Amino acid sequence: MGHSGGTFLGVYVIDKMPELYEVYIGMAQMSDQFLSEKLAYDYILNKYREMNNKKMVEHFEKYSLDDQNKIPIEYLKMRDDAMHEFGIGTMRKMKNVATDLFLPSLYFSEYTLSDKYHLWAGKSKFGISQNWEKMILTNLIENKNDFKVPIYFFHGLYDYTCSYELAKKYFDEIKAPIKGFYTFDQSAHSPLFEEPEKVNRILITDIKNLRTDLADR
Repeated sequence: MGHSGGTFLGVYVIDKMPELYEVYIGMAQMSDQFLSEKLAYDYILNKYREMNNKKMVEHFEKYSLDDQNKIPIEYLKMRDDAMHEFGIGTMRKMKNVATDLFLPSLYFSEYTLSDKYHLWAGKSKFGISQNWEKMILTNLIENKNDFKVPIYFFHGLYDYTCSYELAKKYFDEIKAPIKGFYTFDQSAHSPLFEEPEKVNRILITDIKNLRTDLADR
């Protein structure tokens, strides 16, 4: 399973070494990330215009996102905050990374103290991803769409971090022995955490048996 940025690496790995994998699950699958960023930008800017929030409109209008080689880090931080405000970021109901993600992770019993330290040390050191520039420059829809292992996509309807609509477009282009797309209509970017019961049901009913009975039709 790959999640978010991990799905970018995931499709390359299963393409290169399919014999090592039974199935591939892309959760919040990347597709054409630069276009995804533009769609998110347009959505956020329009929301602030509807709210007549002139301050935020001015902030976002400073960035045009016309050049995929130039998406400033300071914009990404502002974009993340806006996504959380509108329920289209990490989780539909998440408003703050510190209170809704960082603090709960400290109480998660399955992680050791070392795990927790390295998780957040890595996040703070590397930011989005060391592969961010390549992710922005790569259109997976055109470049990685023929696979030898079963492919399953789990995607939140409200995900604008990795566009839901573009993930569906990518899925339609994919050739694989078996493939299934699953929409999570109460989720944004993290169906695994937002709708865990549904994820478990799909894993047990479909993926374990290499079926697509519960997939979108």
